[in-house]
Order: sequence, then structure tokens, then C-alpha cells
Amino acid sequence: MPLPRALTQPRARWITTTLVVVAAAAFMTRMPTHASYDDDTRRQAVLALVDGHWSTMKYSMVMPLLAVVPYRLAQTVGQGDVLLRDFNLFVWVAWSLLVGWRLSLLRGARFAAAVVTLSSVSMLAAYITTFNAEALSLMMMSAGLLLLVDEGGRGTRVAGVVLTALGAAVVPVQVVGIAVVGAVRLVRRRDGWVFAAAVLAVTAGVIDVAITQHQFGFTKYSIEGTTFEVLPWGSVQNFGYPFVFGLLAILFSFGRGLVWYMPSLFLHDERRHDPVDEWRRVLTILVLVMVPIYAKWWSWYGGVSFGPRFFLLGVVPAAVALCDRLRTPSSLRAWAIGVAVTAFTGWIAIAGAVYSVTPQAMQRCTADEYRLEVLCWHTPEYSSLWAPLWAGDSLGPARVLFIVGVCAVVAAVVAGLTPTATWHQLRTRVRTLGRTR
Repeated sequence: MPLPRALTQPRARWITTTLVVVAAAAFMTRMPTHASYDDDTRRQAVLALVDGHWSTMKYSMVMPLLAVVPYRLAQTVGQGDVLLRDFNLFVWVAWSLLVGWRLSLLRGARFAAAVVTLSSVSMLAAYITTFNAEALSLMMMSAGLLLLVDEGGRGTRVAGVVLTALGAAVVPVQVVGIAVVGAVRLVRRRDGWVFAAAVLAVTAGVIDVAITQHQFGFTKYSIEGTTFEVLPWGSVQNFGYPFVFGLLAILFSFGRGLVWYMPSLFLHDERRHDPVDEWRRVLTILVLVMVPIYAKWWSWYGGVSFGPRFFLLGVVPAAVALCDRLRTPSSLRAWAIGVAVTAFTGWIAIAGAVYSVTPQAMQRCTADEYRLEVLCWHTPEYSSLWAPLWAGDSLGPARVLFIVGVCAVVAAVVAGLTPTATWHQLRTRVRTLGRTR
């Protein structure tokens, strides 16, 4: 059987897909890692569990608990450190195959591959190579909610509840959004599965707090805050940040704004009234519910990191919206906007995975006890997205290959999703412009 024809067979196609995904994950292990203090703290919690101790860290213990068994298994072959370093990459392989499979049943293999690709070629590229909680939460919640909105059998829904609940428990603030969505579905559709996931996530959080602090509650955070010497409000604690300015910063700031790091999240096209469109809307709601919560939080910016990491979940609905725009554009102009946003999404992935926070920006924004850290949030010159344009490091072979690969997959997504009618309109427009000249 000729190779092109063989690849159209379901088994051969999935074997090829698996090999491609595994190869991409293997390549990402050669990319630089940009671990934060939070990542290291959670990694130490895993090691504490292995030694028989329960960590007293303020973060959720769900991620360390999920990693401890794989870590022990990897230790038996001397690869425990590799497992912790690349834990999210292993999860990403499973997530890509699961989400790709479910989406292919709903919208076809080409659309499924495009959504997985653009979800990965995004802000996620900056965090997938570290032991990052937001990345793990993204993968578990998006996969779980896809299983729930697809309304499959009982086994599928149970798996969806477990994945969604664990993903929310990894980053407990997600529980608020899950509870809102679950309550709406329970009232409107008599569908209590999403709400069950919220209850399970709350239960996990309460148990975590009970074991760690020996008290009843949902959060382990105490009084936290800092002093912003450059900003007019000075000292801020807990949810004391000025709401309006927090909201504007989360949406529009050059270093943390959602409009810059997830522009396609705000694309609005005709609703399709199918499970994929509902999945996109549910994930978007979860992101938007977190915006006013974090707008009041003293550390809404997520520390010295790449982009709005607290809202990393948004890359998935942003990818779905972008694929919808490319696949069924309402006009040639709408398609051109989709192509431009797709290309810009590729730059976001490059800036995050290749550069993250440039050394020059890191030095400026952490100097003098973080006195000028606001530069990394609000100015384009020191933002993680734009600083590489003037302060980029020399590139090694892996980084160059990553940049080339991003350009190739972005072009492939555009070419694969654009309908024939749009290509025809584009050729006609080009010919018309040529004649007028």
C-alpha cells in the first residue's frame, strides 16, 4: 500500500500521530527550562512525600501527590530526576492524544490536530518544560471538560469528573469557575456532572488543608502582600489591590495582558451549537471568572514570569476560536485577521520557550528588591513578550530548530484549515489588484 494511502487508515494515522507527539516532546527536553520558585517548591514537596513527610507548603499538594508514584517508578530505573523535570511533557503527550482523539470524533482529524497544535504553540510552550501547576491544571481540566460536554457514557463522564476535579484542585482558584459552570448546567440541563467535579475539588482542598494545618478550611494562604514603592498605593495585602487597575493590567498591560498573550480568546464568530463550541465557551467562562478574582489579588501578575500564567487555561479556547476562524471565515478580511493572529501566536510561543524573561529584563525588574518590577508588567521594553526584540540572547541549535518548527507548523495549520473557497477568493483578489496596477 502506498504511504499516503496507508496514513489514511485509522490505525496507521494514530501510530503516526503518536510518534509525532512523542518526537515533539523529546525535542522539547532539549529546550531551556524556566523554572520558578513555585515549581521548585512543588518539586521539593514530591521529594518530601517520597521520604514519608507531608510538605507544609502553601500551595496545593495535589500535583505532588499525582507525581509521587510516577517518580518512584522512574527511580527504579534511575530516572527520577528526569521524571520530575519532564513531568508535564509526559502529561502533554497523553493530553495531546486524548484531546486529539475526542476532537477528531467531533470535528475531524484535521481540526483536532490544529487545536492541539495551536494550544501547544502558545504561552504553554514557556511552561510545558517545567514542573508548573498551571500547565498541569490546563491539561487536566481541558481534557476532563471535553469528556463532560461530549456527553458520552457513564465511564467517560466519570473520567471527566475526576480529571476536571483534580485539575481544579491543582490550582484551587479554578474551583470558583467550575462551581459556576456546574451550577448553571445543573439548573438549565439537569446535568450535575460538572458540579460534581467542583464538589470533589473542594473536598480535595479541604482534606489538604486539614492534613497540612490541622484545621477546617479551603486555603492555606495566610496574610500576604508587598510594598509597591513605584505605585501610588504602596503596601498591599491579600485582596487589597485596586480593582480597576488590576483589571486593566490583566486585560491590557504589555507584560501580562490577555489581549497580547491570548488575542484569539477575544475573537467572536458565529456559534456552532456543538460540543466543541460548548467546550470553548465553558473554558472561556472559567478564564473570565478568574479575572475579577485576581484583579484584587496583590500578586495578580504572578511574579517574574512569562505572561499571565494564572490564566494559562485560556490558550485552549483561544486555539479553538482561532481554528474556527481559519476553517469557516465569514469573509476574506476575517480570514486575514485569523492568519495574522495565528502568526502572532507563533511569536508568543517563540518568546516564551526560547527567551521567557530575558536576562536584561530579569536584572532590571529584580534589582533593588524588585523595586522596578512594574516595568516587566506594564512597559513593552521589559515585557516578556517584547523584550526579546532588543535583548535576545544568541541562539543555539535547539532554539533555532524550535523557531523553524513553529514557523512550519503555523504555516501548516493555516494551509490545512483554510477552505478552498477562501483560497479562490484570495487568488481572485490578488489578480484584481494586479490588473488595477
